[in-house]
Amino acid sequence: MAQEETLEAFVDKLIEEKGITDLEADVMEQLKEDLMDRVEDRINVRIVQYMPDGKLEEFDNIIATGDMDKIQKFTHDNIDNLDQIIAKELLDFRKTYLGL
Repeated sequence: MAQEETLEAFVDKLIEEKGITDLEADVMEQLKEDLMDRVEDRINVRIVQYMPDGKLEEFDNIIATGDMDKIQKFTHDNIDNLDQIIAKELLDFRKTYLGL
């Protein structure tokens, strides 16, 4: 499953856990987009925080290409425990959103 699909499934699950079911389709879509943006923003902040200082300029240049495969490879190559960092951020977001 691609990263985008994984995040979409995460957002869908959050909405389900929150018990939101009676929204019109366009409002539900906007809610999903908003949550996706918020989740992605939090993950991106963590990636920048954990990126070694000497790699930030190179990372910025790779981001400018828009090549998601290169971006993902670079982050995995340069951030130890990236998957755990992202998982923790998702769990923290879930707790905040659901008020746990």
